[in-house]
Amino acid sequence: MTDFYFEHYGYCPVCVSPTRFIARHPWFRDHYLCEKCGSIPRQRAVMLVLQDFYANWSQLAIHESSPAGPVSERLARECPRYLATHCFPGVKRGAVHQGFRCEDLEALTFRDEQFDLVITQDVFEHVLDYRRGFREVMRTVRPGGAHVFTTPKYKGLTASRDRAVRRNGQVVHLFEPPEYHGNPIDSNGSLVTVHYGDDICDIIWKETRCPTTTYVIREDKTGTIAEFMEVFVTRKA
Repeated sequence: MTDFYFEHYGYCPVCVSPTRFIARHPWFRDHYLCEKCGSIPRQRAVMLVLQDFYANWSQLAIHESSPAGPVSERLARECPRYLATHCFPGVKRGAVHQGFRCEDLEALTFRDEQFDLVITQDVFEHVLDYRRGFREVMRTVRPGGAHVFTTPKYKGLTASRDRAVRRNGQVVHLFEPPEYHGNPIDSNGSLVTVHYGDDICDIIWKETRCPTTTYVIREDKTGTIAEFMEVFVTRKA
């Protein structure tokens, strides 16, 4: 793919400036970069959703699980009540390790209704008991708040399909070979536990009784042209 090249001039909502978007690989989702901040399309879509629906995000209490990339960096820089966490294997939940609080989305140590927003960017496809994870996240969200997140939703997949589950304390792979994505704290990557389908919003409703809205932003000017571009917002009434 070394001969592939695409560029477009536009405006990046992450670094808030005119820029040039450049791709040297046809898989735009991971390779269509802002020349200035290095953001990719789904990150720019998250920022647009935050700006459109939570324009005062810099004044809110925000928890982000597994932060990585320019959006996380901007949130940490501009939001005084932003708290970033990672799930470190072997580290006690709630403890600070390598500068981050250790938290497991399946069993958060935060109190009820602690945050205005919880943000996860391509994290929930790696949670083994993702149903419990959705419940835990919404438990920590205040009324009027929301879980803003991205995760791949597969076209043509009517029902979500588990790829790995936990049985008797062991991870069991339902499909071979196991699938892994990049992990900001582990060079071995993160195991993909589920492929979400058209029923993702129904799954969240069943577990949390909170409605989820799906936003798909596709526009040249903000460089949000790519696959798997859904941004989900689960709101707590």
